[in-house]
Amino acid sequence: MVHAMQAVSSGAPLNRDWGRNVGIAAMALALGACSPGDKPDLTSPVMSPDPSAASYAVAATSRGDESARPRAVAAAARQRQGGTSARAAAQREVAYYIEFRSRAAASYGHTFASVGRLGPGDRIKTSEIVGLHPATESVLPWMIGHVLPVLSETGASDGDTEEVYWTARYRIRMNKQRYDELMVQIRQLQASSPAWHAVFYNCNAFVGDIAKLMGLKTPVNTLLFPKEYIEELASLNGA
Repeated sequence: MVHAMQAVSSGAPLNRDWGRNVGIAAMALALGACSPGDKPDLTSPVMSPDPSAASYAVAATSRGDESARPRAVAAAARQRQGGTSARAAAQREVAYYIEFRSRAAASYGHTFASVGRLGPGDRIKTSEIVGLHPATESVLPWMIGHVLPVLSETGASDGDTEEVYWTARYRIRMNKQRYDELMVQIRQLQASSPAWHAVFYNCNAFVGDIAKLMGLKTPVNTLLFPKEYIEELASLNGA
């Protein structure tokens, strides 16, 4: 009984020692759980020197470059397109022409002009033939016209549209505004040219008047052979 009472009376100190011992044991267990081989990585994930992080940064930079590249390519494409559009617009602007020509014939030949539009590659897209010659296809007016003026026509004559007969050419390009103005002037010239004469007003003289409407220099001698007339016309104007 005495031993029991001593145990009860000393119960409080015993509990204090027991609690202290439990705390010490818990700390020991905790320290034992953190062995050197299992040290926690306290390094910040943002600052991690892990190569995978660097790789990610490089990949992100690369992706940024790739996102910028399409913009640069698109800008270059727009620039090229703008240049192409400007060139196309310039080509459309001067897509009209007049071509002074001569052709062979059974006699001494013929001088005339072709006016119209140009297509891709400067190929002729439309053509209207303008030239002075005796009316009708009969040889009689042409013969009389070497003595007396005869009625004339100011359009195409036989052989004018067949390139195989052409002997000389001199082309000038122009814009639509100048073309429209020139066509008005040519219509007026056609209306005021009712007669043809082999000496006084022939095909050379008519084509020369068209060239003068454009401010070109023309050969003084209208009695040259047609090929010589066109070649001299081109030479006088720097072609």
